[in-house]
Amino acid sequence: MRQSYTEFELPVLLHLKVSKKVSAYGGINIQYNKNLGINEKTLTYSKTKNGTDTTYALIDAAAPAVPALTSVLSYSGNNISAYKGPLYNVATSYSFRLGYMLGVSYQFKPRWMVDGLLQQTPVPANNVGGYNINNPLSSAYVRFSIGYTLLK
Repeated sequence: MRQSYTEFELPVLLHLKVSKKVSAYGGINIQYNKNLGINEKTLTYSKTKNGTDTTYALIDAAAPAVPALTSVLSYSGNNISAYKGPLYNVATSYSFRLGYMLGVSYQFKPRWMVDGLLQQTPVPANNVGGYNINNPLSSAYVRFSIGYTLLK
């Protein structure tokens, strides 16, 4: 199954010209997004040993001892009886988030500029199974770009 992530942003910024070549901007960023649920698909299987063991012996030598099956094959996972359902929420939801944007622009030649932006939209932590699954949504975003002004 293929899913997609949808997000709309509306930045509301204040632009301040510091000098002829440097300007700064900052403000709030409003985001509307569709949170994806996580679907768990579980596969259970069992492994059995069928057949008989064949022992080979050298001439005039004693047969080696056959090791216990548990010493050769081991399973370190949890028993299926301990399964309590999926750890993650499978519901899809929508949310509004509010964050900030800060940036600086520098015009290094006529019509050419370089720009740096810091943006973050914090989300409350959602710890599931010992992990904060909202951590990627709360991360700070840094962007550097080079631009050219078409019309003046």
